[in-house]
Amino acid sequence: MNNLTLRRAIETDAAVLCEAERETARVPGRLISQPSEFSPEAFARKIQKLSGDGLYLVAERDGSCVGHALLNL
Repeated sequence: MNNLTLRRAIETDAAVLCEAERETARVPGRLISQPSEFSPEAFARKIQKLSGDGLYLVAERDGSCVGHALLNL
């Protein structure tokens, strides 16, 4: 896993993270939510909330998002 870095998510990541979840939701059985139920604004709010009450991480390889995870406290 060369060039893999982890960092805290920032609000400007919201659109990319939202689109990643939409793509995952398009595969039947992967998520309960439907692709249309995700919004960049909701991701931005979650990133902001977790900056104080949890953790939202982004995994990047060569400058591109390749994964993300969050922890609600």
